[in-house]
Formats: sequence, C-alpha cells, structure tokens
Amino acid sequence: MCKKFITLLYIGIVLLLVVSCSAEQDIEVYDYKSIEVTREYIEVTDEDVKTIILLDYSSSEYYQPILDRNIINPGDTVLIDILCDNKEYQLEDYYYIVGDSDNLEELDKLLIGKTVGESFFHVIYNGDVKTDTKVLVKGICELPDVNDEEALKDFYSLENKETVYKFIKKRAQEDIIYDYAWNKTLVNSSVNKFPDNILEKMNEFELSLGPQMASSLSDEEKQSIYNYYFEEAIAETILKNENIKISQTDLDIKKTELSEKNKVSIDEISDYFSDEDIYNAVLMEKVKTILITYTKVSESE
Repeated sequence: MCKKFITLLYIGIVLLLVVSCSAEQDIEVYDYKSIEVTREYIEVTDEDVKTIILLDYSSSEYYQPILDRNIINPGDTVLIDILCDNKEYQLEDYYYIVGDSDNLEELDKLLIGKTVGESFFHVIYNGDVKTDTKVLVKGICELPDVNDEEALKDFYSLENKETVYKFIKKRAQEDIIYDYAWNKTLVNSSVNKFPDNILEKMNEFELSLGPQMASSLSDEEKQSIYNYYFEEAIAETILKNENIKISQTDLDIKKTELSEKNKVSIDEISDYFSDEDIYNAVLMEKVKTILITYTKVSESE
C-alpha cells in the first residue's frame, strides 16, 4: 500500500475515534483458536490454479518475447522506454498494454503499426505543461502459456508441473483459510478503547492535515478509516496474545523484499512505502501465519 493510499485512510479518523474511546478500556478478540473450516470450503481446482498462475505471471511482469512477428497490434503488450528530461515521465523497460488506458489514446495511435526497434516522439500534456519524450519500442511480449512446463519450472523454481500445482493449491488454500478466519475474527471482536500507539498516529496526522480536509470526508470514507484502525488494533492484540513482537530485522527483511519486487534500491523504498506501510505488511503476515496454524480443517459435513 503506498503513501497516497495510507493518507486517504488517515483522513478524519479523529471523528470516529473520539466516539470509540469513550467506552470501556479494553479490546475483546474473538477466540480465533476455535475456528474450523471444511475441506470442501477450501477446495482449489486445476482451473483455479491456472487462473492463479496467470495472475502471478502478470503481477511479476513475467513476459516472454513474441518472435514470429514484430508489428504492434491493438491489445499487444509492448516493452518500451520513454526517454525525456523530466524524471516524472521517464521510464525504462516498461510494459505497456496498447489500448488499455483511456488517458493515453495518442500514445496508442502512435504505437499501433510500429515495429520492434523503432522510435518516435510523443508529447505528454499535463494541463498547460507539455513534455517532449522519445519512445523506443524494445519488444512485443506475452505471458507464457499456463501449460508451458519450462516456464512454470523457471518462474516457481520447482522441479515440474506437478510440484508447481501442489505448491499453488496449498498456497491458495492457506489464503482461503486466512480470509475466512480473519473475517470471522473481525466480525466477532470489539474495540472499546484504541491503544495509545494508534491514537498517537492519528493525532500526528490530524495536526499535519488540518481541519478543512478532515471535515470534508463522507460517512463512508470515515467508516473505511475506522475499519482500517480497528483491524490494526485487533491484529496487534493477536500478536500480543501470542507473545510475538515485530523486530527491526522483520522490518528490514520486508524492505528488502519490497525493493526487489519493485526493482528499486533500499534507499528508494521510502519514496514508495511509508514506515507504516512496511510495519502493517509485517503485522498482517504474522497474523496470517497464526490464524492458518490454529484454524482446523474438518471433513465436509
């Protein structure tokens, strides 16, 4: 979750927390150790696995070059460089789907019919400001076929298609178990008083935000903000119950993972993710492990 999204979650949280904090002074967490799901509920089919594989490929930009043609058509995924003096618009090794954006129709028109290796000039307008760019077409790409065993072995670093399917099914089943257990825990838990560390985060942000923006939020937005902090409070309480703490090493490992995934240096991570983002990512990973461990899978009723 990036800074801008976190910012939207923070806005106006004071208005909800003031009401919440006037109640009793505790957090009541549902007995997450007693949760059960049926084996039928967590079933994952081969078709589900194929869908997950494509999602994994896409999110990781695991594309393969198309070698039997070099003319760009609508709907193609192309690998391009956008070169200019403005770093805001400069991109290298960028995968772009032709026709996928309503805001880049001019770029789409320029790309269609071009060949790999061609370059052309493109003007980007931002209000009255224009930026001259040079676009270089480096390749036409596609996601591997889900039945391509060599691609599966390479991407997942496993020995064959069978082990890949077993790995993905297990991962998907764990996700289903976690979603079920976490939602059931949230619905049956209550926060009568938010912890001081969460209130401190809210207060610091309120001071930097100002009253005008906070007062402009809708009730739906305020509820979304409240839910975000409610979930954080429940998650922290679960870790406390299990005597698990988040260490600096945990946070450093997560920063490294994010830097590798987003192809940026560790020093640049703060431009994309706040300390709060990283902390919450680690927090929820630990909660996920706990809930999966405790949730019992029973035979179908």
